[in-house]
Amino acid sequence: NISNCYVGNAKQFNLFIQQTASNFAILEVSVTNGTYIDGAGTDSVRITGASGNGTSYIGGTFFGDCTIKGQAGQTSNGITVDGTARGGSYSQACRNMRIADCTISGFDAHGLKLSGGMGTTVEGCTIAGNNYNNTSSASGILLGATSERTKISNNKIGDTYEGGTTSLQLYGVDVLAGATGFTIEGNDLRYN
Repeated sequence: NISNCYVGNAKQFNLFIQQTASNFAILEVSVTNGTYIDGAGTDSVRITGASGNGTSYIGGTFFGDCTIKGQAGQTSNGITVDGTARGGSYSQACRNMRIADCTISGFDAHGLKLSGGMGTTVEGCTIAGNNYNNTSSASGILLGATSERTKISNNKIGDTYEGGTTSLQLYGVDVLAGATGFTIEGNDLRYN
């Protein structure tokens, strides 16, 4: 469990949860209680199992009551989950992740980039894509082609941290062809 921490300014990722070729399971990582994860060179948080062979997974990751954001001077997604479709029993490495009551943004990038993952729940969060500059590619939430059974409910998608109330992002929620079994309900997208 990571709680009451500041994590920031890494050259690549501030928090990197990776299943390597050794294929050990990674279970029940929690980031809670006011933890602040600042901008990084690539992603503030990256969850990936691309090196594994699908015999195990990253399961039960939880983000609750924390802030994850991009930062001026760096291009970073808030949270990125890779979309690698692997062989084996677990084609998507990130499974049953829950994100609740968090504030998430990207800088010149997506707030929440779910390229893949299975059984992800996002609820009660404020999520913004490009929260400073108006670009043509940043969305609040991106659901990629290999994402499965994602539930996005009761979130405020848009808004900014500084200098106004409108998030300059391309889409509030961008669903790419191939995403399956998703539910998007009860969200507030008036701040785009």
